[in-house]
Amino acid sequence: MSRPHSAKGLTSVPDAAWETARRRERIVRALLQNPGAYGARSEAVAAAAAELDVTIQYLYRLIKAYEADPRTRSLLPRSPGPPTGIRRLDSRVEAIIEDEIRTRYLDLLKPRKSLLIKGVQARCAQEGLAKPASETINARLAGISKREQVKRRHGAKKARDGFDPIRGSLEAERPLGIVQIDHTPTDVMAVEPDGVLLGNGPGDPAALPDCTAEARELVSRVPVFGICLGHQLLGRALGLETFKLRFGHRGANHPVLERATGRVLVTSQNHGFAVAPSDDKEATHVSLYDGTVEGLDFPQLRARSVQFHPEAGPGPHDAWSIISEWIEGVRLTPAS
Repeated sequence: MSRPHSAKGLTSVPDAAWETARRRERIVRALLQNPGAYGARSEAVAAAAAELDVTIQYLYRLIKAYEADPRTRSLLPRSPGPPTGIRRLDSRVEAIIEDEIRTRYLDLLKPRKSLLIKGVQARCAQEGLAKPASETINARLAGISKREQVKRRHGAKKARDGFDPIRGSLEAERPLGIVQIDHTPTDVMAVEPDGVLLGNGPGDPAALPDCTAEARELVSRVPVFGICLGHQLLGRALGLETFKLRFGHRGANHPVLERATGRVLVTSQNHGFAVAPSDDKEATHVSLYDGTVEGLDFPQLRARSVQFHPEAGPGPHDAWSIISEWIEGVRLTPAS
């Protein structure tokens, strides 16, 4: 059973390990996108293994790990032995735990942890072995990805449909830097960003005057794109008003009018505040529910924003191109 890095432990992973994982992901993804290319005697597999400086057998382990958990973290280099916090048990106890997980948990449509724990402890007692604590059994169970559990119960297709990432056509060319709310515009500009994305909330933009002031200063210095709360902060930074909605916009089926084309986008939304309705040309998108401003564009300032979520992974995907268009504009527009 694979035991992935815990989310808590990811903060201590060194940058070099993340760089290795990203390199592995690029190569493994290329192989997975062309299944015919990684047969047992495939030249593509041999070339990929050579590029990563690993054996072909180890490359297949990486492919299997990424299929089970298609995130960069699944390809992080690992030290030999059990992960930190996993105590070594008698090999016979480990075998019982693994067998019980397979037969009493993974193969059942409605498994119960309590029955799994009782089964493991009963078998250990019958064989005269020390009974493992329930926390130990839960730790072993946590090492099995949700994708693998779905695959065992419902089949490979169900697992693929539920867990495979939806890949866009835009490949990252520059590293992503994340700055905290207490960073100043000077801190942001110190890393020489190509563009700045004002992220999601939650929150009331009127309660964030410092963030509004920082957004106002950034707009004059670098291309800016805002999403959700970031959209509201950008609006306030440029003189527009925001207000609390009587009924928040929640869900994945909100119709938004794209004024320039007349096209209606089905969008994902989750917010309780909004930019007040406006007929100004800068208001590029409006809600067909209540007329609130759903998009802004200030081309002279190289600033754009949307209230909805074009990055929504589960969908809908009508607005995916908006982020790509902004990134393409940042790429083609020289810094002022």
